[in-house]
Amino acid sequence: MSAHTGTPPRDDAGVSRTLVVDLDRGLLKTNLTHEALSTLMLSRPRAALGALVRHGRSPSAMAAAVSEQVQIDVATLPYDPDALARLEAEHERGTFILLRARRTSPWAPAVAAHLGCFDGIVTQSRDDADTQMPAPRRRLVRPAALMRELRPHQWLKNLLVLVALFTAQKLEHPTLVLHALEMLVAFCLVSSSVYVLNDLADLPADRGHATKHRRPLASGELGTLSAWALWPMLAAAGGALAALTLPLSACLWLLSYYAGTLLYTFGAKRQPILDVIVLAGLYTVRIIAGAAAIGVPVSIWLLTFSMSIFTSLALVKRVSELTRAVETGGPLRGRGYEVRDLTTLKSLGVTASYAAVVVLALYVHDPATSRLYDTPSILWAVVPVLLYWSSRLWLLADRGEIDEDPLLFATHDRISYVVVVITAAAFLAAKFFG
Repeated sequence: MSAHTGTPPRDDAGVSRTLVVDLDRGLLKTNLTHEALSTLMLSRPRAALGALVRHGRSPSAMAAAVSEQVQIDVATLPYDPDALARLEAEHERGTFILLRARRTSPWAPAVAAHLGCFDGIVTQSRDDADTQMPAPRRRLVRPAALMRELRPHQWLKNLLVLVALFTAQKLEHPTLVLHALEMLVAFCLVSSSVYVLNDLADLPADRGHATKHRRPLASGELGTLSAWALWPMLAAAGGALAALTLPLSACLWLLSYYAGTLLYTFGAKRQPILDVIVLAGLYTVRIIAGAAAIGVPVSIWLLTFSMSIFTSLALVKRVSELTRAVETGGPLRGRGYEVRDLTTLKSLGVTASYAAVVVLALYVHDPATSRLYDTPSILWAVVPVLLYWSSRLWLLADRGEIDEDPLLFATHDRISYVVVVITAAAFLAAKFFG
């Protein structure tokens, strides 16, 4: 394909000016063929494998085959800002600008129509071009982008695997502490694998999101090929660590966590209510896996409390996303909720949080608790503290003042730190005071 309209304009000296911009290497910060193939692999793996077998040696043929089955929103693609600035300046000067698309020609017309500054599209080099826009130097993998993609700030959630170590009061056993830490590292590796795979699956939706468009994959800082190499390596590393150091039951719970995340990523996240139940279950599985790593049973009170409180927090996240959608006037992409669901979700979330408070009160009243603590009545101080924290969380959520992830919000909320300190002090006093 080779097309252009009109003739190159001439400057005051009668010399024509032509600029050729390469779509693949100069204009975009990503590879469209790789992205489309990745999307097809996650949605229709058989079709993707068929395209690889038939056209693997021809990038152009591959692009043509994949483009028939995958839609790409060119309005949200990560364009190089320097290239766009140069194009705008040249367009105002009246330069004859051509878009060259050698390997991604199926998407070139849509890109050209969206930007509106091209006079034609070509698939080969132009001998009459005065200037070829230079391709920016880009590293194959940027360490900073790679680290951001792992989402180390999310590893705080994996501290839940240490809960059983504290509730069972096994801190004086170095071997059990080591096993708990090994499980913690394994969960960090596996959860990062899940985050990379999730970003691959959510790439189109993330690009249209108010904040998620800054993620390394969505912004083009990390390529899809790098992501496809990264997530299996992380999963294998986490699984190998668990298999070499932990009991079989702990490894099975780690596997269950990974299976649950796949269920969430490729189905449950788009099903209203089911998504928050699965999320709460994934948090609870962390606690169970931590208990399996050190060989202690998990209290039914702890499991019930965990499901209640994390269901509430998952609903806070959905309410936050819906509230942001209302503020920006955009849709909630990739989810099964509508703005009119806000009232229902808020009522469900508050109910779940108060159910967690009731479970905590019943735990304090349980006679079995007195065998673990010298003065269990001190634990009653935690009940109003949790009631205050959860009520305040929902008040802020209703005002739209909470980030999308309530756990990350708690990490920079001073009131949450005070609640943690009071809770820890109450448990220590109940254990040693009496």
